[in-house]
This record gives sequence, structure tokens and C-alpha cells, in this order.
Amino acid sequence: MRHIIWGIAGLLSAFTLNAQQAKTEWNNPSTGSVGKAIPRTEFISYNIREEAEKEILSTSPFYRNLTDKLESPPTPKDSPRKIYITLVSIPFPWLDRELFLHVEGVPAFYLYVNDKMVGYAQGSHAPAEFNLSSFVTDGVNTIRLEAIADGTGAQMESGISSEDDTPRTSFRNVYLYSQPKLRIEDFELFPGLDSTGRNGMFSVKLAVANSYNSQETITVGYDIYAPTGKLLYYDMRDVKLPGKGRDTVRFDEYVYGVIPHLWSTADPDLYRVMLFVRRDGRLIEYIPYTLGFGETELHEGKLYRNGQPIDLSVARYNAADNRPQTRDELITLRQQAINTLLPDYPQPEWFYDLCDSIGLYVIDQADINPLPTSEGSTSTGIAPSNDPAWLPSFLDRLRAMQARNKNRTCIIGWSLGTTAENGYNMYKCYQWLKKADPRRAVIFSNAQGEWNSDLELGEIHSAEAILKAVELQRKTAQSSSRR
Repeated sequence: MRHIIWGIAGLLSAFTLNAQQAKTEWNNPSTGSVGKAIPRTEFISYNIREEAEKEILSTSPFYRNLTDKLESPPTPKDSPRKIYITLVSIPFPWLDRELFLHVEGVPAFYLYVNDKMVGYAQGSHAPAEFNLSSFVTDGVNTIRLEAIADGTGAQMESGISSEDDTPRTSFRNVYLYSQPKLRIEDFELFPGLDSTGRNGMFSVKLAVANSYNSQETITVGYDIYAPTGKLLYYDMRDVKLPGKGRDTVRFDEYVYGVIPHLWSTADPDLYRVMLFVRRDGRLIEYIPYTLGFGETELHEGKLYRNGQPIDLSVARYNAADNRPQTRDELITLRQQAINTLLPDYPQPEWFYDLCDSIGLYVIDQADINPLPTSEGSTSTGIAPSNDPAWLPSFLDRLRAMQARNKNRTCIIGWSLGTTAENGYNMYKCYQWLKKADPRRAVIFSNAQGEWNSDLELGEIHSAEAILKAVELQRKTAQSSSRR
């Protein structure tokens, strides 16, 4: 395919120039995104239960990783623009499903499918997803991504230094996935306790959708399994969906026997949930998820887990390049009495899996990190955090973070950013998060005593320093043992 791409490099260059002249979203802080699907929990659905239980993406016929298939015509190394392109053959059965593209990795980008603009998004670390169903055809389709390392997206992330000065124009995680036209679009799971604190209370809220023109009746449901593998409860319900319509189905059930296996950092016991959709007696979609029972609550500036106060030992930490190394580092931090992680920005999805299973709290931090005044001031001389014109960009990043990780057991709070100053946009971000997720704490380290922060974190340790010290001790011990 490489020779195809190089042959159209000139065409792409001309197209990019025209696009830059015609499109202004990349440099307009009042535009957070265009054409992006509503942010949601990150998941892949399966059509066979056994495959869903294994939860191996490569086994799903409706998932296709494109990260390593993106080819790029040569451009100057320091160019703030870079084109990526891939040719994708869409199998005919996928045309009767809803097809989505998942993208992570650059400050801002445009998406084109078969030379038609699908949309624009910004944010290096939270995913952006686009519905491609109306843009693709049977056979070979062209997907083109134009990465942009300057403009609003870059300015929103300028306060967090990168490893070098090279513009960030490389995508990290790009894949296609599809779902049935009758499907679960998103879900909220709350595995808490009843008012007595003696039994589990499991709340399930399923956002279901119908992409057909006619009214359809489907059955949606779930089952939940204890850490021992025992089936604890299941339920299902019929729902009528109008053509091109949506609805929300809610379950609230007592689940007995969960008290011995509540999730905590000392005992991170996890339950397995399977969501499903049935149509005309045939199961057409399975969605697996893992979670812990219990509640984290905020009372008078203090956090409680399952009714007991918790003391936070916080370290600033960002995931390593791969899951195995990150797992080893997280275990080391846990052994060094760290129980809470504060990343600089949203992390890869597998990072939260590891924190759930190892037993670490996470305060998930939005990638809202413009340079402080005066370097980060806008053309009006006002800092982005206090310029209402920037609010759409702030909220877009906030919503992407919260929607993706709202069901994560390890997350005990949300942070509004590291380098941003306080101001109008940070007030609005705080209010939005408190309404979207009233159970969790919202933290802003630069609130300067104002009302838009629920919690003072105290000392924040450097995970990097801790890991280096542990490694030095290990090497010293090995050297001593050889003598």
C-alpha cells in the first residue's frame, strides 16, 4: 500500500493546504469538537458470550486495530501538520451495523473518510470516537487523519512539558469497531450498598439505541458474578424503541453476599458483569465489564470508603509505555505505601484495569493544562481559564474524561487540571462535574482557597523519585550480595 500513498502525496499536500484555509476549528477555542460521537464508556461488544468472557479484542470479528496501518507521506520532522492514511476493506456484514472509529494521541486532528470530512476533535489523551456508518461503502474505503500540533489543542496542553520539542503528531491508539443497529450505546453501573450498609445495591442504567427506521422491540439485561465465580443475580427487560430512537433502561436490585468482598486498596475484589441484548429470541450483543462493590463518599472535606475514613498517600504518576512495565511500577508504589495516583492527564484504558486489580485509588485529571499567565494569555490578554470563549474546549475535554471512566472503581475523584489558573471556565467545569457525578470529589489544586475544589490533597509524592530510590536499593543489595 505504501506506493499508493507516496503516489498521492502531492494531492494530499494540496488538499491539506485548502483544508487549512477553509477550516478554522483547530485555532478556535470556542469549538471543542465537530461531528464527534457522544463520549461514552470505552468498551467493545461481542456476539459470542465465550469470546466476551475472555475479553480478548482480537477475537472479536467486529474490531480492527489500525494504529500500525496508518501510513504517512514524508514531511519535515518539525512540521506541526502530518497526514496519516490507510485503506480499509469494509466487509458487507458490517454495513448492517453501526461503525465507529476510535482515535487517541494528538492535540487536535481532522478526520476524512473517502474524501469527505467526518469531523474534528482535540485532546491527546482522552479518546474521540466518530460514527462512520454513513461515510463508508462496501469494499475499500480511505481513512485519512490530519494531525495538528499547534492551535487550540496544543495550547490547552502546553503547560505539561513533553519529552522533547518535537511536535506531537503521532497517533497512539486507533481502531475500528462495530455494533448492531439495535445496541447498548453506553451504560452506568453503580455497585454500592443499601441504606443499612449490610447488603449490596446494584444500579444499572443502559442507554439503548435503534438505528433502523422502524420500531423495534428488544430485550436488554445483565448478570453479575462474585469474585468466586458464583452467579449472584441477573435481570432482563423488554423495551420498545421507535425508529431512529433511543431510550434508557434502569435496574435497581439488592445483591446479597457482597459484604465479605467489598473493594478496597487492601482487598481489591472484583465482580464480573455481562450486559446483553436479545432480539427475536437471539442474543446479538454481549458487553463485559469488571468492577468492585462498595462506595467512596465525601463528607466535610474527608473521603470515606465503605463508611471508613481513608488517608490518601498521593503520588504523581503517568503510565509507562506498556502494560507489563506499568504493572510492575504500580505494584512497587503500592509496596511503598502509596495508595493514590494523580496522573497529569487521562491514561491508557489498561492503566485503570491495573489500578482496579492491584488496589490503587486514582484521581483522574483532565488534560486542561494551558501555560499560566502571561505565557498562556490569549490575544485579549486574558488567561484561557478566565476567557469564556475557551469554555467549549475546556468542557469538551472534561466530558471525554468523565464519560470514559465514570464506571471505574479505582477513581475516587476528578481533577480539573494542573497548570490552568482559576477563573470562569474552571468554575463552570467544577459545576458540570458535580452535576454529572455528585458522588465523587472534584479537586482543583489551583483553586487558591475558592469554592471550586472539594479536597486538599496535602503532600504529593513523585512516583518517579520513589521508583528510582527502590531501584537503587535493589542494585545496592545485589552488589552487596556478590561480595
